[in-house]
Amino acid sequence: MGVTDGKFGNALKNARNEKKLTQEKLAEMVGITPTHLKQLESERRNPSIDVLFKLAMALTLSLDSLMSEYPDDTVQELRRKVDLCLDRINGQDLSIIFATLEAMLERDQLSKGQPDKVQPDKAQPGKNQLDNDQPGMDL
Repeated sequence: MGVTDGKFGNALKNARNEKKLTQEKLAEMVGITPTHLKQLESERRNPSIDVLFKLAMALTLSLDSLMSEYPDDTVQELRRKVDLCLDRINGQDLSIIFATLEAMLERDQLSKGQPDKVQPDKAQPGKNQLDNDQPGMDL
């Protein structure tokens, strides 16, 4: 596991602080030294699979949330807020948002050296399929 972008260390530290655990207490729960935990939080050391699982269990988190900048509940809350906003906008604005998301995904693929264009699946709305007065609406 190549931990180099700060997400793991930040997620680990944030989760530990949310549980109001000291580095010493969490290290004891996981069976590692406090120095080892400090190195994990500062990303000077990568966790073994065993330590990663023990950390997730001790913090009652999924592995995804330890490897992500945002905890699961934060992502779920953001998705809920986005869904509420999307429910309140018109079809034309929804088309603009969809095109923006496609462009963001394409940019991410290009930055990862994957030049393939993002291909929306057929269930995703096209430019005019979102207006309620358009026939063939797939929503």
